[in-house]
Amino acid sequence: MAYDGNIYQANLLNYFSNRIEYPLDLVFLYFVSQVDYLVPPFGSINKNEKVASGGFPVIGGNDLNGFNCIESILSTQLTTPMEDGYQIGHTADIIIGMSGGPLINSRNELIGVNGMGKPAFINPEVYRYPNGSLVNEQPLDVLASLSWSIPVDIISDLATEAILTSWEAEISNDILRSQIDINSDNLANNSNPSVS
Repeated sequence: MAYDGNIYQANLLNYFSNRIEYPLDLVFLYFVSQVDYLVPPFGSINKNEKVASGGFPVIGGNDLNGFNCIESILSTQLTTPMEDGYQIGHTADIIIGMSGGPLINSRNELIGVNGMGKPAFINPEVYRYPNGSLVNEQPLDVLASLSWSIPVDIISDLATEAILTSWEAEISNDILRSQIDINSDNLANNSNPSVS
């Protein structure tokens, strides 16, 4: 659903949960529309800045009337992302349904994508680096007191990679379709069929 209430079919561009380097809790989707939607620019991260976390919260299986926005404070940015790419800690109470929503700074710039809310109980195993070691930049009680987002610098690098990969795949598919069309025309005209 777009911010104007229009609903579009989402298409998968790429997912990153199976990356060898380290998996990310991230999927890129796109939709096609005749409407020219505004997209926030990528921005910078400043500790202790007011930020807004958006999403479509669901409680007890019930949608809470569409898109909601929660103001919070950006508390920390780890020097190394945790497993799944989480690196920005903020004070918003992210709940089910808000994963994938934007984290916007006070200049209306996208600085991250929401993903991991505050836990119901503290479990140190949740806070690990991709190499498997426990996060040691902040005390466990501080880590557990925050919701976590994937920063735009990770997203920006992956977006370029995903778009290029998708573009290359589309070109390959177009070439393959052209070859199939040519071969089909040969068969229809009783010409000597060729296989490419």
